[in-house]
Amino acid sequence: PDGKPKLEGDIRKGYGTPSTMEVAGRTQILSVGSRAAFGYDAETGREIWTVTHEDFNAAAPPLVYGNLAIINTGSMGANLFAVRVDASTRGNVTETHLVWNRSKGNSRLCAPALDRGRVWMLTANGVLYAIDAKTGEQQGALRVGGSFIASPVIAGDSLFACDEEDGAVTAVRTGLPPKIIAKNRFNEGLRASPAIADGAIYLRTFHSLYKIGGAEAVAK
Repeated sequence: PDGKPKLEGDIRKGYGTPSTMEVAGRTQILSVGSRAAFGYDAETGREIWTVTHEDFNAAAPPLVYGNLAIINTGSMGANLFAVRVDASTRGNVTETHLVWNRSKGNSRLCAPALDRGRVWMLTANGVLYAIDAKTGEQQGALRVGGSFIASPVIAGDSLFACDEEDGAVTAVRTGLPPKIIAKNRFNEGLRASPAIADGAIYLRTFHSLYKIGGAEAVAK
């Protein structure tokens, strides 16, 4: 109420990597933190716009779909919303440029993945949602089961989700409705998000790093 941050600003933190977006021929840096998300001019560092929110511990990088910045605010009550970013997006645009806002059923730490106009979001308790990136409409849901901190990744038509507790790596077909097509287990859990490069998937468990050739083959 007095305009000063609580706990010496300790809750005013962001943990996600920023994203970039081209707007009117210039690059903007999209950064999500506690209580607000920002757009900065990449060349000058000048703040261009901001959106305020009620959450903290933001960990997911923003997604970019056309002229939309899709933002997950983090924490237990996370919101997922889309901000229209164009030449008119200036100052505090919380009341003017939000295209859609999903207030329930969002991930706490897992970063959403964008694939062919659809946002795939995995919650901490293992529910996978398919959301239309343009409208925010929920198009599908699948209970994967388990506990998740690592963000899912997509290769081809398959999404891979890594369980924190039992070490399961679940492959989901990303059509509608989504469908589990394979599940393999390691002998320990995974908190790191997987990476895919040159036809292989890289997976880090608590103590080991694995390379599995042919990410598409893993899902068959």
